[in-house]
Amino acid sequence: MCVLMFLHSLPCESTVSFPDTGYRSISNLNHDCCCSANNLGRITSPLDTSVSWTSKLLKLISFFGHGQAAVTWVMLLITLLNIMVYKLRQFHEISLGKDKKPVSLSLEHQCRQFLLAEMRLATNNFDQALIIGKGGFGKVYRGVIDHGATRVAIKRLDSRSTQGASEFWTEIKMLSKFRHSHLVSLIGYCDEFDEMMVVYEYVSGGNLGERLHKSQIMPDCLKAFVEIADKCLQTHPKNRPTMAEVVVGLEAALALQQIEICSPYGNQGQTNSYMKSGKITFSRMLRHMMPVKTHVKPGLGDVEPPEKKKRRHNLFLPSILSNKQVFTSKSRDTFQEFNFKWEVADSALRIFTLAGLKIATRNFNHALVVGEGAFGKVFKGWVDEESYVSSEAGSGMPIAVKKLNTDGYQGLEEWQAEVHFLGRLSHPNLVRLLGYCSEDKELLLVYEFMEKGSLENYIFKRGLGPPLSWSLQLKILIGVARGIAFLHTTENQIIFRDLKSSNILLDQDFNAKIADFGLAKHGPVNGDTHLSTMVMGTYGYAAPEYVATGHLNGKNDIYAFGVVLLEILTGLRVIDHTRLQKEQNLVEWARPMLLSKRKLKTIIDPNLGHDYLPEATFQCAALILKCTQPEPEERPSIEQVLRSLEHISGIKRKA
Repeated sequence: MCVLMFLHSLPCESTVSFPDTGYRSISNLNHDCCCSANNLGRITSPLDTSVSWTSKLLKLISFFGHGQAAVTWVMLLITLLNIMVYKLRQFHEISLGKDKKPVSLSLEHQCRQFLLAEMRLATNNFDQALIIGKGGFGKVYRGVIDHGATRVAIKRLDSRSTQGASEFWTEIKMLSKFRHSHLVSLIGYCDEFDEMMVVYEYVSGGNLGERLHKSQIMPDCLKAFVEIADKCLQTHPKNRPTMAEVVVGLEAALALQQIEICSPYGNQGQTNSYMKSGKITFSRMLRHMMPVKTHVKPGLGDVEPPEKKKRRHNLFLPSILSNKQVFTSKSRDTFQEFNFKWEVADSALRIFTLAGLKIATRNFNHALVVGEGAFGKVFKGWVDEESYVSSEAGSGMPIAVKKLNTDGYQGLEEWQAEVHFLGRLSHPNLVRLLGYCSEDKELLLVYEFMEKGSLENYIFKRGLGPPLSWSLQLKILIGVARGIAFLHTTENQIIFRDLKSSNILLDQDFNAKIADFGLAKHGPVNGDTHLSTMVMGTYGYAAPEYVATGHLNGKNDIYAFGVVLLEILTGLRVIDHTRLQKEQNLVEWARPMLLSKRKLKTIIDPNLGHDYLPEATFQCAALILKCTQPEPEERPSIEQVLRSLEHISGIKRKA
């Protein structure tokens, strides 16, 4: 048909010359044919017909002979067009993130590669009824593989998704390398015909979001969760806890939940306003709690400028029940005990009555509050010096009464720790515990009263009189070192764990006594280098390796001692967010300047005046550097610290 169309399209006057063959020219023949076209009655002779068709055939042969070049050009254009299409498609795939990556042999051995046909079979050709989730990546289908023996979840990447091959392969490589009971298991993947799918184990319980507002929780447990969330949401990254701290905090909260469910008394003081049958839901409790910021105590990541408050800044949520200990009380001096490890009774401790302590403190009058922390408040009171019978205010021997905050969830364990340690220890540089009270759900501790308050008040100038002299501060430091040395050298080493200036109390003669044993813990045994425990203490004073890993040993106290010494030398708090950004962490900022006598002079507390000796302060700076070494093995022992301080105190002014 194409040839016929071509022939009919030839012009009538086309001329082709031939060699002399005795025939008329094609031109004339063609002209005759054309001239006779209008004569319908004329019959063309056989010779005329033959010549006419011959000429047309010769023209066709001539066209194909000259058309070889055209064909070549057409083929070349087609090739170029194919190359352009390939390049454009490749660019389009790369822009969508679908550039294919070869699968390594190691990856092939670690997870299974599925065919697209297998995926279609597993999901009934991606039946919409099997969709169990959707997201920016695409859809997740429930399916079965291995002839129905294994249920799986298949995530199918949508071609319109912002995620591409890079995210696809990253997920596969990561999940194929790591196996953990709390990581979803990767079974395999499919990468065929522009389809990308990841095959996971099927988790029948759904996701957390589906259960969050249906689950029930005890009030104190939820308070713990709120505190953890508050710390994690701190604006400054350095103020947020580590994931290890989050884990131990959640474990503590879980212990609260478990014990409160088992307790025969529960949390009766708080149940009426929040719950029925002893339980509440997340959303319901949050509506009650979130507007009331005071329910959430500060901790790691919520370190306000210290001059604004007196609270202890705990590194993280302490567990009341890390050893599954429970105290409840229905009547005077009666304990309900569950797995209580520490004996309370001790002949050295006096049991006070609640009524007597109310008299001693004028019914816990707020005007007599001398301290406040996460445990609760400390009140000044008075008792008879001989009989310890409560007396009127201002009469008899002063005492300090620490009263457990009933809204708190760390006080119980600290109360037990104080009774356990201070009830059995006696040393001139440890504050003396006189007795305790546990009555009508109230927990109280009674101490000797320290007339001069805490070292913190003198370092940071709270209007208690003139600054302490250099020699007096050295005396205090030596006393603290002796107290820590006593703890570290007991038969079962005791790690204080919360050494700081506010826990160093001063008597009438400025003798230092270490107070607040709520976080104290027995050290490692059986040759262990450390013990793993919940990260607790005060931000800035706790050793970095302890904060990072939860590994605790005596070198944590050495680090904290170095921080206290640095605070005395500079007159600055270890953490202060009101200072310039680079100066907010005192240890990080000051350590480089401790190496140079010239730079050291620029950071020494100006309130020391000319009282200090340059050589003594430079040796103190060298001791601070040793105590705050990042590696615990490089820190000195407390005995070495004590010897260094005694040597420094012996340095005399040159004549």
